[in-house]
Amino acid sequence: MQTGHDVINKSSLHIFRAEERHRTRRLLVISIAAFVLLFAFSMCLRTSQVDLISPVVAMQNLFTWLKLVVAKWLDLPLYLESEAIISKLPFYFETVARFKISVITVVSGMMLALAGALYQGVFRNPIAAPTMLGVASGIELGILVMVLKYANAAYSMTAKRYRYCYSFALVILLIVMLTGKIASRGKKFAVTDMLLVGAAISQIINVLISYYRFEMEDELLIVFQEISSGIYINIQTISFIILGVAFIVSVIPIHLLRYSFNAVCFSDDDAFTMGINPRIIRFIALICGTIMITAAMVHCGNVGMISLIVPHICRYLFGSDFKKIYYASGIFGGMLLLACRDISGLFYFGYSGVLPIGSIVSMIAAPIFVIVLLQQRKGWE
Repeated sequence: MQTGHDVINKSSLHIFRAEERHRTRRLLVISIAAFVLLFAFSMCLRTSQVDLISPVVAMQNLFTWLKLVVAKWLDLPLYLESEAIISKLPFYFETVARFKISVITVVSGMMLALAGALYQGVFRNPIAAPTMLGVASGIELGILVMVLKYANAAYSMTAKRYRYCYSFALVILLIVMLTGKIASRGKKFAVTDMLLVGAAISQIINVLISYYRFEMEDELLIVFQEISSGIYINIQTISFIILGVAFIVSVIPIHLLRYSFNAVCFSDDDAFTMGINPRIIRFIALICGTIMITAAMVHCGNVGMISLIVPHICRYLFGSDFKKIYYASGIFGGMLLLACRDISGLFYFGYSGVLPIGSIVSMIAAPIFVIVLLQQRKGWE
């Protein structure tokens, strides 16, 4: 028989949950609105190469580009008049290029943030990130090997760049996992061992990369710097196809299992009592997270800091429920990386003409990470 006190407690709990759901929806709506405004602003933002583009001109250029793409696919007569139509539109090619770069940047930011949320969840560690396990170093090593082999031709070899980066990233991750397993000496799962092994292997790879950067010819060094730092982005159709496939292959398993990742945050024994095998979930998370961060860093360079900072921001705003972090990380990751891309385009820097996006990410994300971490001491628990 329920007492009056029990009824009051249940009523209060119901009100609290309703208020929490309302707050979460409100934050998501505000975040989505801010994301849309930022994307629209990036279409009009003045960069070091192009003057300020009015919103009307940008929308007209994008609408015309969409019509011409459809006309080309359907073999319509309108496509035959494309040159005459484009010649009348100011900043047409710049607007289309900026739109494509922005789409790649947003998708890459989403994948980076989701990868970070996965790693922090399955490792039950707030500083766990794909960059901590040698994945980022493996990607950079793959780019180095490709540049040494193909020189300037590496710019246009997007598909081959994926093969090299994925191969080296997965090999490094496998080495870290096996070495961490051996170092744990038969224990169930040692997060600290894997993180330490990953950090050590990353340092070894970074020393090797630094040596070759010192010995490389100036021309090859420029190619390596532009590709690895994300200054050069290939916006051909093959880039969108490969990035889209990587996004779908990695996100769908995470989306289907998004309710199970909360159980992995507890101990393995607790997860088993809930009917969830943490080893399988952890393996899926590692593979999907590696696919995500590799695809993102192939296009945007060394921006792995996004995978560390964004999950903390989302956890601070939305709590520790992975289902909420899953959606919020995608929004905030894409938004933060796009903002960094816009800022990087405002400055001339060195031989390339623009400031590398990785530098902007580090300058913006580092202080945000410190602030959020100081205010969120209870959030992880």
